[in-house]
Amino acid sequence: MPHALLTAAVRQRVAQTFSDLGISGEGEFRESLLIRGGAYCGRRFDAPRGHAIWFVEEDEIKFYGADGKLAEVVATSSVDPLTERIAA
Repeated sequence: MPHALLTAAVRQRVAQTFSDLGISGEGEFRESLLIRGGAYCGRRFDAPRGHAIWFVEEDEIKFYGADGKLAEVVATSSVDPLTERIAA
């Protein structure tokens, strides 16, 4: 799957999981790129009551509550690809 489609699917999964865990409402998060050693390695999603980190190399999205404790881990390979193209 092209990286742009995977990124869009990850964003959708993060929004859904944040809502399910009570970390945020729909669309209530900021997104930052993660760079390690000058190379892209993932993204961080910050919400009012927690955050998630997508580790590209590890193929995981880790969700943390406001207390910093790990709440859930999702394999990126289990993220459903978007079937419809998102209009810009």
